[in-house]
Amino acid sequence: MGVLTDETSTSVKGVLTDEASACVMGVLTDETTACVMGVWTDETSTCVLGVLTDETSTSVKGVLTDEASACVMCVLTDETSTSVKGVLTDEASACVMGVLTDEDRTCVLGVLTDEDRTCVFGALTDEASACVMCVLTDETSTCVLGVLTNEASACVLGVLTDETSTSVKGVLTDEASACVMGVLTDEDRTCVLGVLTDEARTCVTGVLTDEASTCVMGVLTDEANTCVMGVLTDKTSTCVMGVLTDAASTCIIGVLTDEA
Repeated sequence: MGVLTDETSTSVKGVLTDEASACVMGVLTDETTACVMGVWTDETSTCVLGVLTDETSTSVKGVLTDEASACVMCVLTDETSTSVKGVLTDEASACVMGVLTDEDRTCVLGVLTDEDRTCVFGALTDEASACVMCVLTDETSTCVLGVLTNEASACVLGVLTDETSTSVKGVLTDEASACVMGVLTDEDRTCVLGVLTDEARTCVTGVLTDEASTCVMGVLTDEANTCVMGVLTDKTSTCVMGVLTDAASTCIIGVLTDEA
């Protein structure tokens, strides 16, 4: 099944086994080990719901618990903590909408707020800031389409632009550059199929080629190599079903085999 075996080994479900080992559910087991639900167990361990437990531990819903801990909604709690909606809380804390709060804080929309802050659309705001579309803004900045802009900047299509730049299709361009198919080009370069090319190179189906190389099926080849089914081959190699083979090897169903 696509697995190489030697004289002392066999292949079971794609797993190599030797004389001392067996294959259970695709997992190798030896004499002192067994496989339960794909989990290794030894003499001192057992497997509960796919989780290994020792003598002092048990498994509750796939979570290991010891003597001092309990499992509530798959969250481990100790003596001083409890679990509310999967969040651990202590004596001084409470859980509101899955967020821990202490005495000085409250929870608004799942965000912790203190005395000096409020919560607008899940974003914390202070006195000097405001929240526009979940983006914090200060006195000198505004929010356009979720992007912060200052006095010297503007927002075009969600991209910040300055005085010397503009935005074309979401790409910043300056005076010396232009935007072709979302790729920035300068004076010495052009854009072919989204790939930048210079004077010494051309673009064939999105692959850059130079004078000494050609492009076959999207693979670059030089003088000593050719391309068969997208695989580069040299003089001493051939390509069988996309696998390179040498003189001593052949290819059977995509797997290399040698003479022995």
